[in-house]
Amino acid sequence: IEAFKRANSREALRRAHGLSEDDLVIANIGTVCERKGQHVFIRAVDHFIRHHRSGGTPRFLLVGGREGEYQDSLRRDMALLGIDRHVTIIPETR
Repeated sequence: IEAFKRANSREALRRAHGLSEDDLVIANIGTVCERKGQHVFIRAVDHFIRHHRSGGTPRFLLVGGREGEYQDSLRRDMALLGIDRHVTIIPETR
């Protein structure tokens, strides 16, 4: 982790992922699958957006996306809640 941090600036990584300096980033990191409970995270995002009033634009990341029925259900729930534009699912990597 330290070697990665030395080789990559915060600013460059934010730019690469379309994040501005004042975005408030809240990430859920781990393979997107039912046993990890990302459906609870989605409800927390909805609550946060409705009650958040200060400091930066909140950006929510689900890191470890895996195509399939569970991720599809998360996308449907996000759309129904109207939060799909606030949450980015980043595909899993090695």
